[in-house]
Amino acid sequence: MIRFFLQRPMLVHVITIAVLAIGILVLSRSQREGFPAVTINEVVITTVLPGASPDDVEAQITVPIEDAIREVDGVEETSSTSQDGLSQIVVSLYEDLGPREVEAAERDLQKAVDAITDFPDDLDAPPVLTRFNPAKRPVIEIGLTGPPAALREATELLRPRIEELGGVGEVSEVGLGDREIEVLLDPVRARAQQVTLDEVMAALQRRNVASTGGRLTAYPLHRQVVLSGEYRDVEEIRESILRFHPTGGALRLRDVAMVRETVEDTGLRVHAEGEPAVSLIVRKRESADILDTVDAIYALIDAAALPEGVQAHIYNDVSRETRNRLDVVITNGVGGVVLVLAVLLIFLSARVSFWVAFGLPFALLGVTALLPALGISINMISLAGFVLVIGIVVDDAIIIAERIAFHLEAGLPPVDAAVTGTREMAVPVIGSSLTTILAFSPLFLLGGLPGKFSWAIPAIVIMTLAVSLFECFFILPGHIVGKGEGAKTLDKPKARFMVALERGYSALLRKILPRGGLIALLFLLLFVGTLQYLRTSMPVVLFPQDDSDTFYIKVNAPLGTPIERTEAIVRDLERQLPAIVGEDLQGVTARVGHQEILQLEREIGAAEHEAHVSVYLRNEPSYSAHAWISRVKRELQVPAAVEVLYEAKVIGPPMGKPVQVHVSSNDDAQRRRVSNQVRAYLGGLPGVAELESDARPGIRQIDLRLDYRRLALEQVSVDTVSRTVKAAFFGLPITELRDLDERVDIRVRFDPAARADLDMLLATPVRGEDGRLHALRELVEPVEVDALAAHHHRNGVRTTTLMGMVEQGSGETATSLAKRIEAELLPEYRALEPGLRVSIGGEATKTGETLGEMPLVLGLALLGIIMVVMLLTGSLTQALFVVSAVPLGLIGVVWAYATHGIPISLFALLGVTGLSGVVVNDSIVMVTSLNRTGHGEGGELHELVDEIATIAAERLRPVLLTTLTTVAGVMPTAYGFGGADAMLSPMSLAMGYGLIFATSITLLLVPSLYLIRRKGERRRARRRAAREG
Repeated sequence: MIRFFLQRPMLVHVITIAVLAIGILVLSRSQREGFPAVTINEVVITTVLPGASPDDVEAQITVPIEDAIREVDGVEETSSTSQDGLSQIVVSLYEDLGPREVEAAERDLQKAVDAITDFPDDLDAPPVLTRFNPAKRPVIEIGLTGPPAALREATELLRPRIEELGGVGEVSEVGLGDREIEVLLDPVRARAQQVTLDEVMAALQRRNVASTGGRLTAYPLHRQVVLSGEYRDVEEIRESILRFHPTGGALRLRDVAMVRETVEDTGLRVHAEGEPAVSLIVRKRESADILDTVDAIYALIDAAALPEGVQAHIYNDVSRETRNRLDVVITNGVGGVVLVLAVLLIFLSARVSFWVAFGLPFALLGVTALLPALGISINMISLAGFVLVIGIVVDDAIIIAERIAFHLEAGLPPVDAAVTGTREMAVPVIGSSLTTILAFSPLFLLGGLPGKFSWAIPAIVIMTLAVSLFECFFILPGHIVGKGEGAKTLDKPKARFMVALERGYSALLRKILPRGGLIALLFLLLFVGTLQYLRTSMPVVLFPQDDSDTFYIKVNAPLGTPIERTEAIVRDLERQLPAIVGEDLQGVTARVGHQEILQLEREIGAAEHEAHVSVYLRNEPSYSAHAWISRVKRELQVPAAVEVLYEAKVIGPPMGKPVQVHVSSNDDAQRRRVSNQVRAYLGGLPGVAELESDARPGIRQIDLRLDYRRLALEQVSVDTVSRTVKAAFFGLPITELRDLDERVDIRVRFDPAARADLDMLLATPVRGEDGRLHALRELVEPVEVDALAAHHHRNGVRTTTLMGMVEQGSGETATSLAKRIEAELLPEYRALEPGLRVSIGGEATKTGETLGEMPLVLGLALLGIIMVVMLLTGSLTQALFVVSAVPLGLIGVVWAYATHGIPISLFALLGVTGLSGVVVNDSIVMVTSLNRTGHGEGGELHELVDEIATIAAERLRPVLLTTLTTVAGVMPTAYGFGGADAMLSPMSLAMGYGLIFATSITLLLVPSLYLIRRKGERRRARRRAAREG
């Protein structure tokens, strides 16, 4: 086949052009996104019960749903939050379920929820099931500031236009609030007229009616008969008749209530740049390109004629990460290719160097053409795969091209040199590729969510190796030597410095090979010391957070603080931030009313004394988000009674907080006691920062305890009392004012002054079935009690979760702290199970799930590599020589990371895996070359040493070439010469420094081990000869 392609240069050129053209075409049309679209095995069940307390939401919504879904197949764990007016249940399915099984489980969950029949009557809408899709996540936030009236006009202008853009899936607005009409009942005037809340609500519902009566069929015309009694404006609502006085005259709504147009009070205030704002959250379609979509949004906003005084601010632009990573990969990739070509030109002729380097774009574009078939887009993970292969893809081409050049230098005819050189290296090149594939195979078995995100990396590497092998065997030889009369001889002899290097290396081997045992012992001791350092002192962080460009300030004002005061506190913090952060600041937003930093689209507040401020840093800031948190902590002036917590945005898939401990028990007193003990313990651990509990106290609760005997005696129903209390304070939407554009709720409630007075509520009249009026205080007993802001469950059990961050520079990680907590804290509570359970969650647990089976899988992969090398060399000992380079290559990685202060991460493991492929490649080539030494039993030791040194020196050039080209390919990314990236740089650093050290293994340790083996064979041969003699 090699000669077949050598004799058909036109076919070679056509294949080359076709691969490049198709690859470029596919690349230009490939979808670009931040993270790959994966199936996340979680279903969220959300239910809204307006005006309900956390206790009511828990009892009436959360617990019935948890009971209903408990037996659904595929459910691994449930966690829930019950707070004012909202129940949210997160159902975690088993991670090994495939997309179809997840869809089936979601259908079963929907059926189980639909089967519940005892939900409250005032539930506005049934529970909604949703599943998070990374490909449809919010991609940009638009903050509109300006006059309140103009903000609604700007929103109504922008929202439909953005929704019309091709890549946009959905636009949510936060902070605007729906228009509504309030009927504010004056309880004093109502009591004077003996009017109850129930009667006002019933009168509005009776009045606002429209229906169709049918057709009037009188000949010759047919006419429709309709009843039109709907409200058309606010004035008609004011004039609604409640009843007629016995003495004559109508009692109208305006006599006992004020009617006004207003905006729904959602308990949430939105800020942008310190000003009241409306936020538009834009989600893209699943198949849309994130860069094109965001560019179209920017263009639309720039061209929009906003109302006077309205400004549009852009935040949370998710496409920025993708743009930055693309720039890093392209810039550093081009720089790496140039450096690779420069290195090749030092050692090889210009023509050979060019065609070897050409194999890199050929392989990358060839793989790009295959990506759509596998459903792989251009995203953070696939780009990491491409960075990884930049360092290893030219190795096979170097080995074959160098061997062809060797035969050309020896005077062999060009075609014969191409065929002979390619055939000689075919077995070691195929073997090294197989070992590289085996080295990457365990990455397919990474557990948890990170495994779902990262499977594309080994897929890209394996496909690239396959394309590269095709190019090496069938395209490269023809490009190097041509064909027939056009066949080219070498235009550059071996460089003089290379000849000098080979002589020096050969001389060095002649000196150290007789002491091969000492060399092997030194490497072993260095390896043992490195493992000890790795085990005891090397931190592990799956996803480094150095590139985090956003941080959050969570604000907790004193309990009971009204939202207006909380908003004033937040505004003061917003005012200080520009002076502190300076030029690194891109923008500031805030949500007053809740602290859920990930719920951008949340439209309802949870607690008036809570808020959070989001601080967005400019692209490539001077300091990271973590560094800015340390500085802002020192300089931000916070009121004495206000508590603030800081948190940086997390990069990567959701892993939970670095420090997370769950205390589960339905015994409230026991759970509170143990939670306080756990919090005190965590607060004393070095490295734990920003400690918080989700068991936050709510405002004190007035429990109206019903007197059931009196209710029965006065013939007043519990529903009447419940409806009256809810309408008086929260208000009830009774009916609607309808037109073609929108439907505006008509809400009945007490006026603001009355809502601040408990006595006014207790004096509210309710009417019994016999028509008599009774003050509410006759039917209930008010008792003031403490209350929580929310109830949290894990698997149906009330749970308090303690959460914290890891202090930067402390030397601790989520994993190291979890090990300490496991050893020191958990044993003392195990005796209290099953009534109480204390468990570790968050990042440490997710890391364990991801890496749990990796040692076994890596062991199997190593065994597979040994078997492949055995087939190549025909010797178990030689296979062990080759494979020994894999763990020993870790030495350079560990000490490079220690020197640079970098923790072991998932991308570092990818770098080590790529390093393994290159190291094994060099070692295989070295061992197969050394096997050409004589196998005779005679001769002196120095003769064998000379022979090994001579043959090893012949392999110096390809070993140096593979090492230097790989290092040249990855070092621009490692040090960010064309832009830094906290995830890609550690991977490139591992390959670069690991390979630099591993080269000493190939050049020194492998020949030493080979000589030890040959000396052993000689001793056994002599003993055998002695026995036979």
